[in-house]
Amino acid sequence: MVHGGRTSEAPSRLMPYEILISEAALDDIESSQKWYKEINEELALRIKNEILATIEKIKANLLICSKKYRDVRVAFLTKIPFGIHYQVKQDQIKIIAFFHMSLVPKRWARATE
Repeated sequence: MVHGGRTSEAPSRLMPYEILISEAALDDIESSQKWYKEINEELALRIKNEILATIEKIKANLLICSKKYRDVRVAFLTKIPFGIHYQVKQDQIKIIAFFHMSLVPKRWARATE
C-alpha cells in the first residue's frame, strides 16, 4: 500500500489503493509469461519483474499515465511492447487488460465488455 504526504496533484498518495486484476488481464499475463518462458526462462522472469514494477509505479502515481480511452489509462512496459490498461475507481486500481500493442484494436472490445 502507498502512504505519503498530501498533495492535490497526486491523489494516490492520499490513501492506499487496492489492485484488482480482471480475469481477462490475468489470462493475458499468464499467456505472455508462458510464451516468453518457452523462449527463455530468464527472459520470462525479467518480464514478470517488469510487470510487477510497472504495477508499483501505477500505485505510486496514478496520474503517471494519460487517459487513452474514456476512463482507461495505459502504462507501457519498456522491455516488451505490452501495455497495462487500467481504471482508477475510488480506492481501487482495476487492471482490465494486458495487451501486446499490435493486438490492441482487435482485442479492446473484449476487455471493455
